[in-house]
Amino acid sequence: MSKDTPTIMVRFEKGKITPDQPHDAELLDTYKGGSLFELKDRTNRNNEHNSYYWLVLNRVVKATGEWANAEMLHRQLLIKCGFYETVATLDGGVRLEASSTSFTSMKQKDFHDYTDQAFLKIAEIGIDLDALMGEPA
Repeated sequence: MSKDTPTIMVRFEKGKITPDQPHDAELLDTYKGGSLFELKDRTNRNNEHNSYYWLVLNRVVKATGEWANAEMLHRQLLIKCGFYETVATLDGGVRLEASSTSFTSMKQKDFHDYTDQAFLKIAEIGIDLDALMGEPA
């Protein structure tokens, strides 16, 4: 993309792509019908969602005493949910290394999908997250 090409922001809602702002619509109108665009997801990670996830993990650790800390539970959940890399060791073995959930490594949609799976895994071991988090059922 050249520096002369304007950035046009669009939103995906209800199965359709629409201009984000009036000026984006105006810019889109300058292109011929059938023009091809490359879209990149610019959705930012949700800080509240991230904080809630870590709060849940801390409460699970405190309530169960099963893990040394929230980071250990986090790594185990990532692997259990399939978010890992297989790494070859020098002795010919393999080990699983948890993927990163950093804001630069994992988009909000992927983080949402992961946390949904992680919370299900926590529930599978008998922890009632609604009760633990003090939320009504």
